[in-house]
Amino acid sequence: MGRAHRRVARIHRRLGVDYGSRCDPLPPKPPRMRWATYARLAAQRTAADEVFNAAWLAGAARIIAPTPRR
Repeated sequence: MGRAHRRVARIHRRLGVDYGSRCDPLPPKPPRMRWATYARLAAQRTAADEVFNAAWLAGAARIIAPTPRR
């Protein structure tokens, strides 16, 4: 989860905005950045969000899973 979180923060910095939380929307394309670069960064952010969500759900499932009684 940490790696995915740092990856999203790095993408936001590359787009020229401060990163607050994962709930922040993707910022608009900065001036002078090519659309292809912006599209690639947007795809990387989506992939990092999916990795983060999968890791979070796996951790939540371990916590919520019933423990066997003795």
